[in-house]
Amino acid sequence: MDWVFGSGVRAAAVMREAAHILVTVADAATHAQIPAVLGEQHLEVTPRVQPIEFAYDTPLSVPQLRMHNSDCNVEVPPVDAGDAVVFGMVEARPVVTARRLVVDPQHSLSLDQVTETVSADELIVVANRREIATLAGDRELQVAVDIVARRTGAAGVVVKAGALGALVYRPGERVEGVPALVTPKVFPIGSGDVFTAALAMHYFENGDLTAAAHFASRTTAGYVTVRHLGPVNLEGVARETFPPTIHSVEDPPWIYVAASFANPEQRWSGRVIDRGIVDIGGRSLYPLREVGEKEDAEVTAKADLESLDRCDSMVLLADVARTGPFFEAGWATSHGLPIVVMNSDTNPDRYTMLEGTGAKLVSDLATTAYQAVWAAIEHRDGPASAHKLMLLSGGLDSAAVAALERPERALFVDYGQLPAQAERRAARAVAEYLDLELDELVIDLAAVGSGQLTGSEQLDAAPTSEWFPFRNQHLATIAAAHALLNGLGAVVLGIVAGDGDRHADGTPGFRSTLDTLVRRQEGGVRVLTPHINTKPHVLLERSGLTDEVLNQTHSCHASNLACGECPGCKRRAEVLECFSSQGENHGEAEGS
Repeated sequence: MDWVFGSGVRAAAVMREAAHILVTVADAATHAQIPAVLGEQHLEVTPRVQPIEFAYDTPLSVPQLRMHNSDCNVEVPPVDAGDAVVFGMVEARPVVTARRLVVDPQHSLSLDQVTETVSADELIVVANRREIATLAGDRELQVAVDIVARRTGAAGVVVKAGALGALVYRPGERVEGVPALVTPKVFPIGSGDVFTAALAMHYFENGDLTAAAHFASRTTAGYVTVRHLGPVNLEGVARETFPPTIHSVEDPPWIYVAASFANPEQRWSGRVIDRGIVDIGGRSLYPLREVGEKEDAEVTAKADLESLDRCDSMVLLADVARTGPFFEAGWATSHGLPIVVMNSDTNPDRYTMLEGTGAKLVSDLATTAYQAVWAAIEHRDGPASAHKLMLLSGGLDSAAVAALERPERALFVDYGQLPAQAERRAARAVAEYLDLELDELVIDLAAVGSGQLTGSEQLDAAPTSEWFPFRNQHLATIAAAHALLNGLGAVVLGIVAGDGDRHADGTPGFRSTLDTLVRRQEGGVRVLTPHINTKPHVLLERSGLTDEVLNQTHSCHASNLACGECPGCKRRAEVLECFSSQGENHGEAEGS
């Protein structure tokens, strides 16, 4: 009965024991079939001329909407209920009044449409990330949920984030992350409807929105695994991934699409998985788009591998791959990057080397995309990184990263740099504000240093005046040893977008190589740069640090008193100016 499973029928089936009435729109043929799905559940059906169809090339594909022109504006009688679940429709906008109401706007294009059609004493809005942005005007996620909650008067907003899980927001409270469940198979069509229905059912019974979101996550995991709308026992089959945060939803992990693009079939497969990864909450690095067509073999290969270094997992479309993607898979394996192989040929002997080195073999596109995002989440935020040591320099970037990552401990290292006194003072202020335990080490590396940071002559090899040979490598190694001594599994570096423009040790490739080197040694410590793709001013905005704390940070390379002339001081001024102007722009938008 898949063909009558629109949002309403699917939700009513999930809530079979709790829902009394389904109010919907249906053509005569579909109306006759609904009781076979819902049994004795009462129906109030407004007629339409013909079926409305959503046609999918694959479960990952964007559906094609097929409907008769005469069905574009069907009038449904107003609904008054105690508890209600409302889904946005393509053919109608019924007016619903309830005591408690959960609304999934779906096809609504504006908050005005939502507020004109639903009202309740207690309203919960459930929508995916893209819908929240559309409703609020394409804002930063935190700003967007604030706007949606304020404009609708909602008691809570739940953001569905696909493979990442969900975020639960209540005005005046901290956002809570609800993890997705990693399942061996994923059939995603209708999963959002199942989530909303299960959440509503549990919320109406218990009144706890976060508990309802966890229940909805488990129910949805059962549905996508076996396509059953009732309870499913997933013990030993599914496991929770890591709870999302606003930052991880805004800056999701990168997945590299390793594929060939020589013919239409290959390009079609690449486009489907590329779009699918983004739709379910990840970020796709699609070489044909990011690097472009092959012009020079050496240039293309170098660009592809540099792009791969930025990523947290790889999808290998093995069915349509030539030699290049398999080479990239070997490169990814040598750098400890998880690989998910899309391979419709289920003969395991075909991919012995890949399977033997840890790659996961999957036979359908949808499961491939989800497994790749889950692998990326675990690679970036996995068990080793659950207990983190943060290198805290006292600068803007490290302060913002510390605020977002909330490591178990922080470490300041006096390695013989001229501004060590001011940096130590700043690190202490940041640690105190964030309530972090701060360790301090003095390990004098000045004898092997050069440039502004040591007040010595700049080497011929130096790319910039402040370059200190192998500084990040030295500090990361020291921090990894300190992490091991304190039972911690990962070191976080405050490298951000743009650092690699000035120094090789600020690039994704350096981070990937250093992480591989340290992880392969006894102890298996990870070296993480979770914000290497985030611009500094964006990082500051998301960090929530006050002006008082930011004013205590120190970025000068040459002195304990800011000189205003060195690259560090100039960059600091640029970042703060951009951060300030971004805040003003948000304020103007809020007031308009």
